[in-house]
Amino acid sequence: MSDALTEKIHELLTPTEYVESIYSINLLKLHKRGIRGFLIDLDNTLVSRYDSEPTLKCRMWVKEVRAAGIALCISSNSFYPNRVQSISAALDIPAFFMAMKPFPFSLQTAMKQVLKLPKSAVAVVGDQVFTDVVAGNVLGLYTILVEPLELERSTGKKLVRGLERFVLRHGGAPA
Repeated sequence: MSDALTEKIHELLTPTEYVESIYSINLLKLHKRGIRGFLIDLDNTLVSRYDSEPTLKCRMWVKEVRAAGIALCISSNSFYPNRVQSISAALDIPAFFMAMKPFPFSLQTAMKQVLKLPKSAVAVVGDQVFTDVVAGNVLGLYTILVEPLELERSTGKKLVRGLERFVLRHGGAPA
């Protein structure tokens, strides 16, 4: 593989920032950087994959984000619209489900129609390299990878998580 191709793949798979959880995101630093909107993943980022309601801690964090001057929009690959809409309503955050990340189309739509912000003011927050980080990086957005809230149960998801860990170790997430 050519060095240029290797570098491009590395850029697509590497988040701008890697933190333990949404609660570890430095909102002040991002606000100073000009970030005014989050396109945030739902499952294993805001809530665990099997929760039907956000926790009190999550609700408080959403209030903190808004107080920091950052708007939110949920972007989820979930095929369960009722669940996404229920959590979206509980948090009072607009949401896109069946987002089909890493394809960037729903993120572009959310950025333009919901957040109404330029890409320089938007960060993508999620727990998966191959969906959230790649979609954000394709659009040239600031990307924040968080640790998933819980371990995967399905064999397929476990394999993907293992591959993501390999990529992060060998591709190098930022320090």
